[in-house]
Amino acid sequence: MRFEFGEFVLDTDARVLRRGTSPVRLSPKAYHLLEVLIAARPRALGKQELMDAIWPGVFVVETNLANLIGEVRAALEDPRDAPRFVRTVHRFGYAFIDADPPAAPRPSRASGWQARWHDQWVELPPGRHVVGRGDQLIRVDHPSVSRVHGCVVVAPGGLAYEDLDSKNGSFLNGEPIDGIVDVRSRDVITVGTVDVTFVKTRGSASTQSVERRAIRPRRR
Repeated sequence: MRFEFGEFVLDTDARVLRRGTSPVRLSPKAYHLLEVLIAARPRALGKQELMDAIWPGVFVVETNLANLIGEVRAALEDPRDAPRFVRTVHRFGYAFIDADPPAAPRPSRASGWQARWHDQWVELPPGRHVVGRGDQLIRVDHPSVSRVHGCVVVAPGGLAYEDLDSKNGSFLNGEPIDGIVDVRSRDVITVGTVDVTFVKTRGSASTQSVERRAIRPRRR
């Protein structure tokens, strides 16, 4: 999956940040931080939520997170006092600025999906939705689930899922997920140890691959 913003491209398949065609140096944790912020955009993520995502199960001080934010900003040439990409949320955390949000989707009979787990369910409108224990649409509150565990993309062609380097992994119908997978109606994604069933609620159950939209997606 490729995310284009400004003059930069984040290629999550190659795990590289590029400026134009030139790679931009980022440490693995700074790259992961940028990936988490982009996946959650435009939602602001609290400092503790970010630290749990970057250093799962490890106690770290906020200075470590601030240093990583500084590294990301330096790589993006993004000044703190006039940010284009990474916004500081005073006394809370950080957010990625979605400077080019997608146009409002048109109603589509093929875009109705639900996520169901335990005795809970949510309607999934078109777009990207983070799965995890944080404050998001698909909030699966279980100790085995990371705060930012994975993300779902709902598009007219169908639905796709990507694991976001979660601690306990994600599984599609029992098989480990590596990268991005297309999801069909009634497929089960296991996040941590919780089974989440994705169900198409209206329209025909298309087997077409999802158009993986992000920030102004660039065709390969």
